[in-house]
Amino acid sequence: MKDIRWNTFWFFLIQFFLYMLISKVINEEIALIALCASLILATLVNAIWMHKLNTWLSKPSIEKLPQGTGGWESIFSKIYQDVRTRRKSKKNLATTIDQFILASDALLDGIIVLNESNEIAWANKRAKTMFGIDSNKDKTQPIQYIFRNTEFTAYLDAEEYDQPI
Repeated sequence: MKDIRWNTFWFFLIQFFLYMLISKVINEEIALIALCASLILATLVNAIWMHKLNTWLSKPSIEKLPQGTGGWESIFSKIYQDVRTRRKSKKNLATTIDQFILASDALLDGIIVLNESNEIAWANKRAKTMFGIDSNKDKTQPIQYIFRNTEFTAYLDAEEYDQPI
């Protein structure tokens, strides 16, 4: 895989030398027509690859990612590597979350995870049992929906979590 800038440089250098050669051997008008035709062809080839990329982006699948040629090979290769890295990271994150859930379910304490708006994002089995939390119904409900204690509400509003309640 070459750097796309080198591909572009060599393309234009070859175009220039072909133009110069044709203009000396035949005439300048034919050389200009040949140059325009080759630039139109290169534009069409790029449009085809852009269309293939756009089609793939509408339904991305690593198995259906185009191979590409020239500069497009480098682009598709980088996309392939990025998709594989993201897929691996997503799998690792899912494994870590599963391990966290198993560990938190083994605790005797109830754990409730809140989002930045103090809404219920998740609760372990113990918290669900202790506080009657229904994962489907109570998810994204404000925590004050479960705990109506004014001291607890003031604690959340102060946002000083290094202090105990």
